[in-house]
Amino acid sequence: MWLVDVHCHSAAKSPDSSLSIARAIEDAKAADVDALCLTEHDAFWRRDDLPSRRTSSVGFAPGEAGDAGVVVVPGAEINTDAGHVLVFGLESYEFGFHHAAKLAEAVERAGGAMVLAHPYRRVLLPEVTPNSAPYDVALRRALDNPLLRLVDAVEVANGRALQVENLFSSDLARAAGLRGVAGSDSHEPGEAGRCVTEFDQPVRCVEDLIRALKSAAFRFRPRPHREWIEGMR
Repeated sequence: MWLVDVHCHSAAKSPDSSLSIARAIEDAKAADVDALCLTEHDAFWRRDDLPSRRTSSVGFAPGEAGDAGVVVVPGAEINTDAGHVLVFGLESYEFGFHHAAKLAEAVERAGGAMVLAHPYRRVLLPEVTPNSAPYDVALRRALDNPLLRLVDAVEVANGRALQVENLFSSDLARAAGLRGVAGSDSHEPGEAGRCVTEFDQPVRCVEDLIRALKSAAFRFRPRPHREWIEGMR
């Protein structure tokens, strides 16, 4: 079992984050997480432009396990016309990535993987409850999202979401026949590792992560909010 937080934002490249890479690693270690994915907003980490463990104290390059024993994996969260997508395997932004189909083409060429992030956004209205007509309408509407035909998995547990929102994401993934992953969506200290994904094999680099996502050798583990787990059974 290898625990991975697949969704994390650092202050280094995400303007809305106050979380340093070093603190994210500390939080991940405290949560017994093995790997942490840096998925910045419309920005990429390349292997050669990350802080070096030799020259900086802010963190470690992707694929390196630092003193904390946490591997840092590069990724990005891309805002498309059909929703937000966690992308792994690309190293730079190209004009037109806001079109889901163009992004998917680039990811396929690179041999990468994509995950639909927090799919309840823009679809599930506030105060809508499960087992209600508005909930069912929102679910049917979400199933029309073209990204569901392009991604490898759906984020069914997001560390910043409400219980009903994560339940909606789980129901959507099940209805679409897709596997679910979990990520903290951390932006602040103390959030990294809040939601993690269990992988059957070690994830020591982005290639390991991509292979695992493609082979569906994983399962989500929401924590520490027990009500999420109970609500998703």
